[in-house]
Amino acid sequence: MVIHLTGPDTYRSHLRLNQLREAFRAKHDPVGMGMVSFDADVVTPEEFRSALMTSGFFSTKKMITLDHYRPSAAIIKPDELIDQLKPLTKEAAVVVVIREIPDKTTTRASSEKLKTRRSKSTTLKILDAKQEDFPFLSGLTLERWINQEAKRRHGQLTREGLMALISAAGDDPWRLAMELEKLVLFASGQPITAALVNDQVASPFRSNIFTLTDAIGLRQRDRALRALHQELSSGTHPLALLATVATHLRNLLRVKNATAQYSTPATIAKQLGLHPYVVQKAQSQSKYFTVAQLTALHHRLIDLNVDIKISSVSPETLFDLFIVDS
Repeated sequence: MVIHLTGPDTYRSHLRLNQLREAFRAKHDPVGMGMVSFDADVVTPEEFRSALMTSGFFSTKKMITLDHYRPSAAIIKPDELIDQLKPLTKEAAVVVVIREIPDKTTTRASSEKLKTRRSKSTTLKILDAKQEDFPFLSGLTLERWINQEAKRRHGQLTREGLMALISAAGDDPWRLAMELEKLVLFASGQPITAALVNDQVASPFRSNIFTLTDAIGLRQRDRALRALHQELSSGTHPLALLATVATHLRNLLRVKNATAQYSTPATIAKQLGLHPYVVQKAQSQSKYFTVAQLTALHHRLIDLNVDIKISSVSPETLFDLFIVDS
């Protein structure tokens, strides 16, 4: 069985991927020995093929997930991925979940045009796959989703608080989710009012978070630590920092891999769907790391994401440890 998650709303597809993982673990594999997770920016065709061919030892079923798959820039090319999946599309013992990420050029406007043309909404055509689409939300559907997210976090928005949040944070689901997490915490069980939103949600976003990401990329640990503490002191949510740092390190890894294949920054920018300035900056910073080091940092950020949510250690201390060891 193959499940294909696609669409420009990457936050909701991210949530769905985690939901599928947890459901599989609860139903088939409590220990997690039959679950294998890959990032498309890191995994090789050989590693993915080996996982497909290897049987689970402690579970009758096996789940393999491939996250952040961008067809135009993935290490495993679309034709090769589809060929590897063909024998498995009707195989009940193996569940493969692929989360496709659209090109950077995908905009809300272009996504709206594709709503009625489902066949054009993805570049992957996987035979017999169950496709789940995640378009951008707007209007009443966006409002309902925000209220559901607040409820999922054991919070509640007043109508005025909801309108204030949309006005301040816009319609980006990633930022809305991070702001909601902060607001629910500050509300302490009370409804989230417009006054609380206006007090806690900065508009426009006042952070200078790129000082932090550049310092990490240049391996300037003292500067990175100062920038980290400034961000946290200014009210930037730890998960917002985590998401931005993760994106930056992923770009460093992608650009470093692409530099070995393509001769010019312009070609790399086109292949990866990145702005030429981003590629230029990533090339200058990625030289301070090996591919193995960047891959290891990427995996550590996954652990950091979990620790921030469940550990008794403060997020500031967890980030300090990450930067010192980076």
